[in-house]
Amino acid sequence: NILRQQGDLQGALECFRMAAVETGCCEGWDACGEMLRGVAEWNDASMCCQAALEVNPANIAALLLLGLLSIDAGDVSRALSLFDQVLHIDPSNQKAAQSRLYALNLS
Repeated sequence: NILRQQGDLQGALECFRMAAVETGCCEGWDACGEMLRGVAEWNDASMCCQAALEVNPANIAALLLLGLLSIDAGDVSRALSLFDQVLHIDPSNQKAAQSRLYALNLS
């Protein structure tokens, strides 16, 4: 997104939100969640993930991000469960496997 590259986070977020709402597309919610996590807006990021999962309950990007947000919040047990869900959907997902190992080291 050009707005994001230019440093206009609010403009980029609004663009992604509008696209997600208008199209019902998971990718817009995923992008919003990633950007919000990047600026430590964890509750809003989590809400974006939940919106993406309402569209597609097997959305790997949203499940992974929720797992990372759970680590940020100190909920390692929930993070592990979310990473396990991803690995159930996609057993070869390297990001989920690495994130799971990281979470295990925290517990």
